[in-house]
Amino acid sequence: MLLTACNANSADMRAQLDACSDSTLPDAAIAACARVLGVKHLPPDGRSHAYFMRARAAMEKQDFAAALADLDESIRLIDSQSASFATRGIVHGTMGDMEAAITDFSRALELNPQDAATFQNRGKAYSDTGRQQRAIQDFTRAIELGNDEAATRNGRCWARALLGQELDLAREDCETAVRKEPKDGNNHNSLAFVRFRSGDYPGAIADYTTALSLDASGASSYYMRGRAKALTGDATAQADIDKGLSLEPGVADRYARYGIAP
Repeated sequence: MLLTACNANSADMRAQLDACSDSTLPDAAIAACARVLGVKHLPPDGRSHAYFMRARAAMEKQDFAAALADLDESIRLIDSQSASFATRGIVHGTMGDMEAAITDFSRALELNPQDAATFQNRGKAYSDTGRQQRAIQDFTRAIELGNDEAATRNGRCWARALLGQELDLAREDCETAVRKEPKDGNNHNSLAFVRFRSGDYPGAIADYTTALSLDASGASSYYMRGRAKALTGDATAQADIDKGLSLEPGVADRYARYGIAP
């Protein structure tokens, strides 16, 4: 598309366009995109695409401010591409602006209602902002559209666990996530929380222990394993709670918002 838009007919221009589109080599892509953007009379669709690809390269370098600026410009030029809004939503979310992320994901889905990955991303953003029912709806739609990945199952499990509702379905989702990605401690941590919510404290302890074997820095796993141990009379409970608090001083407040009183 960009080749046509730029009316590129030289081998050099085609090489620049190819390099601009190769975000696996971000420094080279950024330089090539800059050269493409320097072409006089570059049509809006070609210019928009070059800004989009330069943003992708900037994301590879973790330069999200530069990526956001280029995506803003890309969308200003052409505002009908779902990928542009979906990508800007990811950047907004990474930068912590979840409301802007949700707005962009929603616009992307208006343009492409079959985008399973964006349903998953919006579900995560809804969950992070406390809108668990909306999150469950989006995770479910992502799965229906074929994005039945561990992260999607874990996200829906976690949203249900936070609500304390449909815990049997939450457990099924988390168990599926664990089967798909057994080495991801987050999946075991979520399953442990479902077991805790269900009153299965020995099961929660076992799953938190597995999570910690995969990620020894998991503050929530230490803290909640300690809370589960306390409910079973385990003398090592306080040591786990203290370890969790040392890793994340706000972990008790975070779980208090989930309904787990300190």
